[in-house]
Amino acid sequence: MVDTRDPSRQPTRSRMRAGKACTRCHEKRIKCDAMQHMPCTRCVRDRHADCVLRETKRGTYTRSALRQKRVRIPLAPGSDVAAPFPTGSSAPNLGSRTIDHAHPQTGFGTSSSQVRSQEGPRASEPAPTHVAAEAPGDGSSYHQISWSAMFDHFLNNRENGQDWIDKCSITYLGESFPLSIVLGGSKGDSRPRLHHLGPPLPTALGNTPFQSQPTNMLSEDLEYLRAKGVFNPPEKAHLNALISIFLDHVYPLYPIVNRQEFIQQYKNEQLSLILTYAISFIAVTFAPESALSLLGFQTRPEARLFFYKKAKALFDMGYETNKITLLQSTFLLSFYGGGPNTYWNFYSWISTAVTIAEGIGIHRSTMAVPNMQPQDKSLMRRLWWALVVRDSICGTLVGRPFRIDLDQADADMLTIEDFAHDAAAPDFLEDPATHRYAQHQIETAKLSQIMREIIISRFYPGRRPVMSDELVERLDRWKADLVPTLTWDAEVPDPSNPFSTALSVQYHHHLILIYLGHRRGEETCRRDEREVDEIIDTAAHHISTVVCMLVTRSAVLSVPHELYHGIFLAQAAFYERMRSSNKLVARLGRSAHNSCQMVLKAISEFWDCGTFIMRLFDNLSSRCLEQQSRTTESGQESRAVGAAEASDVGGTVNAANEAGIFNFNGSLGDDCWQWNPMLESLFDLPPELFLAD
Repeated sequence: MVDTRDPSRQPTRSRMRAGKACTRCHEKRIKCDAMQHMPCTRCVRDRHADCVLRETKRGTYTRSALRQKRVRIPLAPGSDVAAPFPTGSSAPNLGSRTIDHAHPQTGFGTSSSQVRSQEGPRASEPAPTHVAAEAPGDGSSYHQISWSAMFDHFLNNRENGQDWIDKCSITYLGESFPLSIVLGGSKGDSRPRLHHLGPPLPTALGNTPFQSQPTNMLSEDLEYLRAKGVFNPPEKAHLNALISIFLDHVYPLYPIVNRQEFIQQYKNEQLSLILTYAISFIAVTFAPESALSLLGFQTRPEARLFFYKKAKALFDMGYETNKITLLQSTFLLSFYGGGPNTYWNFYSWISTAVTIAEGIGIHRSTMAVPNMQPQDKSLMRRLWWALVVRDSICGTLVGRPFRIDLDQADADMLTIEDFAHDAAAPDFLEDPATHRYAQHQIETAKLSQIMREIIISRFYPGRRPVMSDELVERLDRWKADLVPTLTWDAEVPDPSNPFSTALSVQYHHHLILIYLGHRRGEETCRRDEREVDEIIDTAAHHISTVVCMLVTRSAVLSVPHELYHGIFLAQAAFYERMRSSNKLVARLGRSAHNSCQMVLKAISEFWDCGTFIMRLFDNLSSRCLEQQSRTTESGQESRAVGAAEASDVGGTVNAANEAGIFNFNGSLGDDCWQWNPMLESLFDLPPELFLAD
């Protein structure tokens, strides 16, 4: 075309243009003041909550260079639709190279179609016709949405009546929030609604709760994740095995997903990457040794650490936007032990999961919410009570405050109907444990409430102590109300019923927790000392009998991890008996202690806390023997009468110690815990702390 402009004409001053506009004003081609304040004036006037700045590369390149680089490429053979080829694409490009961080024998490659859907288009592939980053509901906008935009969205949908609530997008308004006070008072309701429809998830998600494209990720973040090897998921056959292990062994113990929905998402290859790795992590935790060998791992700690690091990398980079998926993933990652000097351990993962759960109101009742699917309500209740149980047992284990304050929660207690939707799954009806697993979750939740009362009564300085008999009475009422399928025989544990076995150990764990050690307050226990000792001994020996039975029957992987927390208290009770001046009581305590040490060694490869507990009591046991030996030798020198008897006692103990009978360190090896990278240094306390006064 011939240029008809007059060369002598004076150039006019270029007009000023806004640096950026929100997506809505950009689509309407109207002026926007979003750069000065958000939301912009027009969005406020029109009551649009999704006022988000559109992404633009204005000013980062020359237009002439862009025109030279733009290429028209068809999207598919025979298609007349074309799209520009983004030579400067920020999407990750794996090519044919292999990530060095992958295990050399696992066979984790890049051939899975799930990798491409999770990672985005490659630089050598045509870009899609739509620009997801400019859409109001894309992942970047979802991450950058402001508080005001979220509440504007809430008000707009509230007035229009468009308030059908999806569990993956909830706006929670607590009673003390001023907006909740105003809206509750204006409607005259005695109890304001707390759960409301939240901003829509990114459009790339469709109707699925699992994110399939990282539209919110920057190129440098994707490069970091690629260097971590997160875009190399397991091969399909390996992933099938991991998913089967999760559904068969883990789900009955921790039903934190909607089973039917989960299976359908997996078949459609729509599982989030972080949930995939979190499930793989928990699957190898409960997997039999044969399955680990097929996956290509030499040890269980190696397999667990492999998947944990990938899931954590995705969490650190903010890869996932779905809060339900994040909650499920962080709950599963709480089974990673960590260490005392690292931020991420089981306690911090539980804290993170609780923060996510409270942010979407899972801790509050949903009975008054009519516009939510029943299976979604059930899932929220199952997630909440699973968190309560984990928070109770983990906080008690390390003596830290509970992360959950049940005084500020009114979530409905679990019922059998909360498991009906998943129990109706065709592949689940044939499982004989269908009803037992549901009843087990209900009873475990009730038992966790009793344990919290015990801890608060005994150890919280700001609470009034409760009589021990009252706490025991609550425990006995709970036991009396158990359904027949969850009862147990105190003399003969049933290894074929892991649910009743786990409940029996937790029941006796709570009994020890009520009586062992110093009791705060005066006259909180009406029982005499001998009766209390008998209760503690009976409970501790029951726990020891059960865990030894699980080891001998090779059933340690079939029970929930909450069972193994009872070993810690049982060991504490046995240690008290080892310090007794009565030789028979001391030897019986040492024998039971050694049995528990053997169990801890067997389970420490999948229960991280077992390593530090085993090391702690090994040190305590050795120092107890040394102190008893010194006491005996001192008595020989100070007493002239009875020297022969004292010498015989001391010689017996010393001979046993030299022979290695009571020296557990010799039977397990000097570095039996060194191979475990998790929790190996916890409770590395000075010797003076363990010596009696």
